[in-house]
Amino acid sequence: MNNTTHKTEIALCIEPFVLKMGIQYIIRQLGIDASYYYINHIDDIATLRCKYLIIHHKFLEKPKMVHLHTIQKSFKGKILIIGNDKINAQHQSEFLLSPNENEKVSIEKISRFFSEITPAGESGDNDLLSSREIDILKKVALGYSNKEIADHLFISINTVITHRKNVTEKLGIKTISGLTVYALMNNLIEADDVKS
Repeated sequence: MNNTTHKTEIALCIEPFVLKMGIQYIIRQLGIDASYYYINHIDDIATLRCKYLIIHHKFLEKPKMVHLHTIQKSFKGKILIIGNDKINAQHQSEFLLSPNENEKVSIEKISRFFSEITPAGESGDNDLLSSREIDILKKVALGYSNKEIADHLFISINTVITHRKNVTEKLGIKTISGLTVYALMNNLIEADDVKS
């Protein structure tokens, strides 16, 4: 039996290198195992066979909404548009993300865009964590300090640190933003509750 994991294929039509790397970083933080197709010209979209396209608004010709509809005729997957332009999403497959939005809103929108994907290694991850570790994970994801967590849960700071270490080792996620994304993706917390 072949146990190769299937990578999510994502096409990126993004020109600024830093923006492209930032999107890839967020996707990795969401736990999505992805392979990327880098599109340098809008005409190449017609040949894509992947389910996801992330495109920078500068690749859309004017009038942008008309051009977007043309792209949708050839690309049947979901499209995420990055840009400040006010492009009204008229179909469920369209999403708009402004590069000026804060971390919380950006992660929430990208999470919704990839909502049907189960993050790599997620199956059963919550079963690996004890109920106390889940409590700690929730508090960390909500932005509480070790002392605040200890005070809320009536445990010592050393116990909080031990639980945090266990959570990061079990999940393989070392950053607070990564743990926050994990908690959001697994419905352990609500996006509105996260401290900005």
